[in-house]
Amino acid sequence: MCWKLIDSYEYSEKEIRCLNPLSIAYIGDCIYELYIRNYMVKKYGTINSYKIHFEVVKYVNAKAQKEAYFKIREFLLDEETIYFKKGRNTKVKTIPKNALLSDYKIATGFETVIGYLYITKKFERLDFMMNQILNCI
Repeated sequence: MCWKLIDSYEYSEKEIRCLNPLSIAYIGDCIYELYIRNYMVKKYGTINSYKIHFEVVKYVNAKAQKEAYFKIREFLLDEETIYFKKGRNTKVKTIPKNALLSDYKIATGFETVIGYLYITKKFERLDFMMNQILNCI
């Protein structure tokens, strides 16, 4: 993907370290869904958007994100593992009713890694991780 808009959102190393892991996960959730949506539009672009949405929802939920994490876990660098653990171990106030707590925590850690790669502008690394996941869909 080409990330032209990111230039207007600069974070210093200090700012990134001070961000709440759930804020990073919030960004990561959006970026992950954007990759999945783009993939599904490319794959099923000739069908209506409702059916595309139905396909996207299969991959944008706690259980699917937990499975995505296990596909990239072996590729994580030390810094990425630290951010995964920060996200996974952050206390959450609510859990979706259709998700197990263990799945939700791993999914939050996964989203934190994706968000971390995005806000640090490690786009090649982000593309590599997402391609590992998308190649299994």
